Amino acid sequence: MPALMKGLVSIHIPKTAGRSFYSILNQVYPAGTLAHFDQKNYQGMSRHAATFAFLQDLNENVNVIHGHFMFNDVKEHIRENNLDFVTWLREPVDRVLSNYRFFIQRTRRSDADEKMLSRRNESLLEYARLEESRNRMSKFLDGAKLENAKFIGIMEYFEEDIKKLGLMLDWNEFKISHENMNMEFRESDLKSVSQETIQEIRDLNTLDLRLYETALEYRLKRIV
Repeated sequence: MPALMKGLVSIHIPKTAGRSFYSILNQVYPAGTLAHFDQKNYQGMSRHAATFAFLQDLNENVNVIHGHFMFNDVKEHIRENNLDFVTWLREPVDRVLSNYRFFIQRTRRSDADEKMLSRRNESLLEYARLEESRNRMSKFLDGAKLENAKFIGIMEYFEEDIKKLGLMLDWNEFKISHENMNMEFRESDLKSVSQETIQEIRDLNTLDLRLYETALEYRLKRIV
């Protein structure tokens, strides 16, 4: 399958179906050709330094990588190795709500450190107002042009979009899983969030809203 010879960088933005996508990558790419970046393996390093170390450590047989990369940290790797890059986006308010719930779960884990424990009662808006929580999709893709991506998937259309990508890349058959995907979040937890809070989260994430709307436009053109 010639299409599989083309290398791929998968940028996993938090809470955008990255674990489900990685499960599929594991099914369609041969063992030894796929590597997953986990910053926990590079304790004490910034994301930038950890990414650099990860890229330096790659086996020469690896031509597909997946993880929480910032585009600017892998753009030279993409250029130098003539790779394609793909990523997934999610409706920004839903993504923030899901990320907040995941964050709160982490503060209640038995291995939570002192810093995490001190934030266990942090409210949704306290979390959302932090600079690190705002426009996260745009921050991960800073420096990228959507038109240069091989594929921009939309989490709300995961099954439909992953099948399109599979056809595009001539993948073998694969099983679609929904690992860690909070697809029921909007229907259940969103009801308890006030419209005022939702609007403030939208206002705090205007760059992500614009990015998401642009990606939806690209998706419609792809369908047509």
